[in-house]
Amino acid sequence: MRGKRSTALSKKDAENIRAAGVYTAQEHRELNRFTTIHFDAASLADPVWAIGRMMKLAGDWLRIKGAVPTYIWVREAGERKGDHVHILWHVPPDLIRQFAKRERGWRKLIGAKPRKGAFKTKPVGLSYSHGAYQLQYGRHFAEASKGLFDYILKGVEPKAAAALGIVRTEPGGELWGKRCGMSENINQSARQGLK
Repeated sequence: MRGKRSTALSKKDAENIRAAGVYTAQEHRELNRFTTIHFDAASLADPVWAIGRMMKLAGDWLRIKGAVPTYIWVREAGERKGDHVHILWHVPPDLIRQFAKRERGWRKLIGAKPRKGAFKTKPVGLSYSHGAYQLQYGRHFAEASKGLFDYILKGVEPKAAAALGIVRTEPGGELWGKRCGMSENINQSARQGLK
């Protein structure tokens, strides 16, 4: 195994993820696609490499299409749920169908096996364009987005959960290597105007 061992998301990482989420919304790149990859089900032995490769493939394609690759990911593990990652992406609504079609090919390129439960994807909110409209059928996108952020942060350190107001918590599980990450355009340096 590579990288350091951790058993929970740190408070610093959780705060950074939340701040990045706020920043993406301010930049009108709402995170509108939610993907979960279960590494055991997909027969992926190196989760950190698989995440990096998937982000590179998706990012390169989005750039070619004139979009800015924007994403946040958080890994978790557990006895019943295994090692998996939650990814929140911004995909322009007009590119969703093409992105979904390409994503099947990217899964093959990272070596994933097409097994039941290996990949799950859904829109954030009521549709992939909910973030662009903000309000759809009386429901605010911000509420759906907050719910998903709380969900992906549920494996944060217990003391940090209380400080951050995260009500639903679960053990983050023992992991080796990176536990979370985000695209460079929304990281702390970018948000402070240092890039």
